[in-house]
Amino acid sequence: MPAFETEDHCSIYYETYGFEEEKPTILFLNGITQTTLNWLPLARDLKHQFRIILYDARGQGKSSPGQRELSLELHVNDLARLLRHLKVEKSYLVGLSHGAQVACAFAARYAQQVDRLILCSLGAEKDKFTRAVITTWQKALAAGGVAAMAWAALPLVFGRKYLGAHQRWLDKIVAAIVSRNKKAFLSAHLDAMRHYPAPSTFASQIQCPCLVLSGTDDPLATAENAKRLADLWAGQHILFQNTGHSIPAESPQEFKSALLEFLQT
Repeated sequence: MPAFETEDHCSIYYETYGFEEEKPTILFLNGITQTTLNWLPLARDLKHQFRIILYDARGQGKSSPGQRELSLELHVNDLARLLRHLKVEKSYLVGLSHGAQVACAFAARYAQQVDRLILCSLGAEKDKFTRAVITTWQKALAAGGVAAMAWAALPLVFGRKYLGAHQRWLDKIVAAIVSRNKKAFLSAHLDAMRHYPAPSTFASQIQCPCLVLSGTDDPLATAENAKRLADLWAGQHILFQNTGHSIPAESPQEFKSALLEFLQT
């Protein structure tokens, strides 16, 4: 199992594809309950055009939590160490939700290492609604475990169209989330997220071209808030119709097309 160890003895799991040749590198960053498995179909599809890196942040999937209290800065440090470990000097960063926040913070701190930035389901400001959602998930997690939190999250992280089309698969979606996450680690992530700065605070430090993607049915990163984020960097904003927070899963072909068009322009 490919992994490297941080200074505090945290094992970070990663996967690489297409590293046999010199090509541009794309690194994908997971959402809060995701693992490398969520990006795998896209990685296999793009590995002939790019070198691909997938990884589980500490406390996610196959990565251990380490001995330090989780924070955005710690995730950024881990990502920097991963890229040094793989001898990658510059890459495209593609992050979803929590992964987008980490990508944003990394691009602000390590500007020379980021060629382009693609942020999915992230807005410029943190609002009271998002804070209330995090609190709700924490309460559900404490009372009923990962399954209860997953069920509470479904109507917020998937749009109406996707939920309607996948009604009979919802049990399996929740089961997959339960199998890939541990209650204590998720609780630590949610605690840390309460203290993350608003993405707008990094605006003056971002130097690379940026693309912000959002869905019309996403209550967590509204179209208005996502566009405001793109405008801060004079970046592009694409709004996906009938799509919620989980853009790559809900609109995979449209997501891939937007990604490739931005990277190849």
